[in-house]
Amino acid sequence: MEYPECETYSVEQVACVLGVSRSLAYTMTETGELPYIRLRTCKRIAKTVVKEILQGKIFRKEDNNCSENNTDTDEEDSE
Repeated sequence: MEYPECETYSVEQVACVLGVSRSLAYTMTETGELPYIRLRTCKRIAKTVVKEILQGKIFRKEDNNCSENNTDTDEEDSE
């Protein structure tokens, strides 16, 4: 039986791909730098997220959206 190519990675797999330690990868999931989905007790990271990180796009904790796609500013005009 043939299986389709995986669309998600484990935190350990992503750590290996990114060249960081397992503990750093887990910390990145907790800070929002590495967006993930939870399947029961397992954290999984989408292949698209890994590709975007490798392309230099950065994720922020506030919204887990790529900063390059975010055009809003956090500062308001004060008069």
